[in-house]
Amino acid sequence: MASNKHDLHEFDKDLNADPEKNTCWYMYKYLFLLISVLPLLHSCYEIGGKDHLAKNSTPTIQSDPDPDPDPDDPDPVSVSLASQIIEELKSSLSSFVSLSSARDSNRKTERITLSFQDLDLLIAGAEKSISENNLENSENLILILPKVAEGAQISIKGMTPIADGDNRTMSLVGTIGASMIKSINGRSQYLTVVSAKTSSSPLETALSGVTQASISNLDEAGLPTTLVALASRSVVGSLVGSLDDGGLSKNEIGGAFDLPP
Repeated sequence: MASNKHDLHEFDKDLNADPEKNTCWYMYKYLFLLISVLPLLHSCYEIGGKDHLAKNSTPTIQSDPDPDPDPDDPDPVSVSLASQIIEELKSSLSSFVSLSSARDSNRKTERITLSFQDLDLLIAGAEKSISENNLENSENLILILPKVAEGAQISIKGMTPIADGDNRTMSLVGTIGASMIKSINGRSQYLTVVSAKTSSSPLETALSGVTQASISNLDEAGLPTTLVALASRSVVGSLVGSLDDGGLSKNEIGGAFDLPP
């Protein structure tokens, strides 16, 4: 080691005497310093650099583009028109628990209630009617509305019996029919002309279908024959009263709500 120091000292003397040697000496010193530092940098990289780079250089995995959709697969987001109508009916019937009706005999106001079991029964009846008539994917309100009303109305007979069942039945039939009228609002494009009667507009045909379904199934709903005439007038009154909610006016309905003689 002492010999190396002596050699370097002697070499420095020679450098002072020769400028070219001086320049080479400085280059030698810098190269020597660089060679000395490289092992240290390599050690630091081995200790922590690799891990850091590995954590921060996660390769990006590009997902394959979605395959072409199968035209036979149903759209999971879309809801059929019939299902929308039935859901709106369910909403109308759900509020039935707070619906009051006045009895003409003594003007006594009674609260009409509907249990969750009864509500499910009516909705199941509407769904069954749509299914039996193969209207699950139909976009024709003229066909859908009467069948939803019919299925729900017929199911009234299977509800939990109550003391004033007839009054409840008439109120329910009116509510079901009124819900069908409300469901027309904003859906005129689904009043398919193909199924409309030639002598009536599509709207009149749809309203007539709801009226006929509501009145013709009163006995199926459990009403005695003696109350059918009274119930028919009550139902028509409910349908007319729902025109505003359906976005309709009396000038548009023609003879859709005319009762049979």
